[in-house]
Amino acid sequence: LEPYKWLGLYGESAGRPAFWAVFIIAVFTVVRPPLPTMLSSVLSSFPLLTAENVTATWNATVQALKDSIFAFFQLRGQTGYDLAERLFSAPILGLLFIAIRRKLERH
Repeated sequence: LEPYKWLGLYGESAGRPAFWAVFIIAVFTVVRPPLPTMLSSVLSSFPLLTAENVTATWNATVQALKDSIFAFFQLRGQTGYDLAERLFSAPILGLLFIAIRRKLERH
């Protein structure tokens, strides 16, 4: 029950699940292939950056972010990364729903 407390104070805090949602989406955006290899190649050739490298890396980052958001909100799951992210997101989304419902009931 300790992780449940860290994630959202047993449904009392909406801020904690929101923080964890942003954190999980950011982490899975960065680790989703081919982004790590593209980022390392851009950083290793930093003085010799070309517009094509920056554009390709930006497009890969945006696509990885979209994939991560879709997986987090249970809209799509095709890869192992999607499955892992969906497993992490289920309790976070549940706690966020419970916290928002409790806040609305009190008002």
